[in-house]
Amino acid sequence: MFSWTEDTFVRAKQLYKQGVKASLIAEKIGTTRNAVLGKMYRNKLSTKSTSTRRHTRHSYATHFKKYGESKCLLCNKTYTTYSKFDRFCSPCKSRDFYRSTI
Repeated sequence: MFSWTEDTFVRAKQLYKQGVKASLIAEKIGTTRNAVLGKMYRNKLSTKSTSTRRHTRHSYATHFKKYGESKCLLCNKTYTTYSKFDRFCSPCKSRDFYRSTI
């Protein structure tokens, strides 16, 4: 069974920073690829450049243009619509209409 020592970690870290594949590092130090990747992840090491764009979650309105305003057919509140087919506000959309009450 493999256990990480300070020497093996320093050696793996140097190779990882040089861009050597995790599978090759694992072969050299006698462990698995996933063990190397996990150790590098836990120590917050990354070979990716900081200039790469990270995916951020955008709101619904970012992807769809506002269509207008309408009244919800369930609660009768006014809400912003994003298409002519919107009939319910967000809280009412998340309700489970078809759940049986039996």
